[in-house]
Amino acid sequence: MAAAVQVYSDAIRKTLEATLCLRAFPSEIIEKQSKPEIELNGYSSKTRQLVLSPIYLCRSEKEKCVIEPSINSTRISFSIKALDEVDRLIGEKFAKYLAVRADYFEILRRKPIPGYDISFLILDSHLEKYSVQGIINFIIDYVENIDKDLSDIKLNINTQARITAACFVGGLANQ
Repeated sequence: MAAAVQVYSDAIRKTLEATLCLRAFPSEIIEKQSKPEIELNGYSSKTRQLVLSPIYLCRSEKEKCVIEPSINSTRISFSIKALDEVDRLIGEKFAKYLAVRADYFEILRRKPIPGYDISFLILDSHLEKYSVQGIINFIIDYVENIDKDLSDIKLNINTQARITAACFVGGLANQ
């Protein structure tokens, strides 16, 4: 299992190293502003030349990643694996928790793209402020630890439910 995660994270790392060659580029749609071209994709035929084809990486059918590079920004979106309803609920709550704190994570988008649970938007200004390897390491750390974190939360919920059920049944037995 750990080997599969390592192969997946290595593929993401190599793809990010290739796509995070960003530069400042003024918008061709909005004058005198530098807007992320990946966010403006589809508004004009001019932006199609500045946005590369998306790169899809899949670890499984439910756990996947899409990397959308452009000249001045790259959007990375992840779908978190949800085997059952509890996993789906925990994943949604975790994504909402991070979205509320998106100001602290400068590269995190508040709203993920449709079909994905969480999205990051890396601009050329982020690469001026932070190192490329630091950003890549942050994203890889997220990918490698998200399964473990969600499993720990699920185990904690099951343990609490078991204790609550035992107390409830014990209370009924004493009546």
